[in-house]
Amino acid sequence: MDDMFGGIEAAAAQFETTKREARQLAGSLTDGQLNWRPAPDRWSIGQCLQHLGTSTDAALAAIDRAIATARDRGWHRGSPARYGWFTRYMVRSMEPPPRRRMRTFPIFLPAEQFLAREQVLADLNASRDRLMAR
Repeated sequence: MDDMFGGIEAAAAQFETTKREARQLAGSLTDGQLNWRPAPDRWSIGQCLQHLGTSTDAALAAIDRAIATARDRGWHRGSPARYGWFTRYMVRSMEPPPRRRMRTFPIFLPAEQFLAREQVLADLNASRDRLMAR
């Protein structure tokens, strides 16, 4: 039985794809274009990209605790990972095309400040690298 999400190799490929597609999407935009919002209550492209990085980083402490607990208890994965209903639901709900909009938790909200394209892209890349290192 295989991991339903493709395992670590699929995750690594998705992280690299995210980095590449973010560069393709935002690489030719000016900082002004990156910060343009279609409406006051909507996010800019820069805020969407920043959200991807900051939400990843906000989860790293919990991931680190889970890794430490597993090591302390001698837990080793002998078979593919099994995912609960909530994990499966969240993954499916975020796959394109979006089926419905969801509100994010306050800790995952992007900054309201003016964002610099190169910094946003560098931060996103670094967040993906930190996650992959785990």
